[in-house]
Amino acid sequence: MLCVGWNFEGVLHFELVPDGRTVNAELYCQQLDRVYDKLKEKYPTLFRWKSALFQQDNAKPHTAKTTKEKFDDLDEVEVLPHPAYSSDAAPSDYGLFRSMEHFLRGRRFEAGRMVLQSNPDACRSVAEDC
Repeated sequence: MLCVGWNFEGVLHFELVPDGRTVNAELYCQQLDRVYDKLKEKYPTLFRWKSALFQQDNAKPHTAKTTKEKFDDLDEVEVLPHPAYSSDAAPSDYGLFRSMEHFLRGRRFEAGRMVLQSNPDACRSVAEDC
C-alpha cells in the first residue's frame, strides 16, 4: 500500500507500507511526523504566520484517540472536518491518483515495493503532472 502526503504543489512525502502490515493509528502518527517535518522544511515561514491545514477522511487510524492527541502535539496544525458518508469525491481523486493510475496502467509488479524499485521517482513524476 502506498501512503502519500501531498498538497497543491505535489507530493511532500510518500512511503510504502510493508507487505502484510496495515495502517493503524500508531503507523499513521509516525507518518504524520514525517509529513510534518517535510512541511516545516519546505515551508518554514508557514508556521510563523499561519497554521498548516490537514484534510483527511474518516478512516479509523485518522480518527483514533492517539491520532487526535498527535495533532494536538503538532504545533500550528489544524485538521479540517470531513463529513461522514460525503458524496463529494476525495480531493485526491481529482489529480493525484488518477494520474498515478494512468502511469501504472498495464504494468505488472510482484509486490508494491517493486513499483518504486523499478522507478524511484515514479510518485514524484506523477505528482508533477497533477
